[in-house]
Amino acid sequence: MLRIKELRLQRKKTQGDIATALNINRTTYAKWETGDRLPDMETLNKLADYFNVTTDYILRRTDNPEPPETVITNALKDMRATLRHVGLDGLTRDEVDKVAEYARFLKSQRK
Repeated sequence: MLRIKELRLQRKKTQGDIATALNINRTTYAKWETGDRLPDMETLNKLADYFNVTTDYILRRTDNPEPPETVITNALKDMRATLRHVGLDGLTRDEVDKVAEYARFLKSQRK
C-alpha cells in the first residue's frame, strides 16, 4: 500500500484537498489510499512533487522521504558550517582538495 494516507494526514489535508490539487476525482484518490487502485507513473510523480518526497518513499521502497537534491543540499550546508566552525571557510577549491588529501593521509595512518 502507498504511503499517501500518512503523508496526507501529516499535512492535515483532506482527500478532497489533494484530489483538487492534482485535478482528479476524490474517489479515485481514495482508492489509491486503500490500495484498491494504483496511480499511473505520471500521477505518482505528481504525488511525490505535491508531498515533496520521492516516489520510492511513496512506494515504500525507502524510509527516507527526502529527495536526493535535499539530502545533498543539507550535506553541503553541514560541510560549510563545519568549515566555518574550524576557521577554514573561504578556502579555494585547490586548498580544500589539499585539506581533504591530508585528512585521507591522517586516516590511513590509523590502520
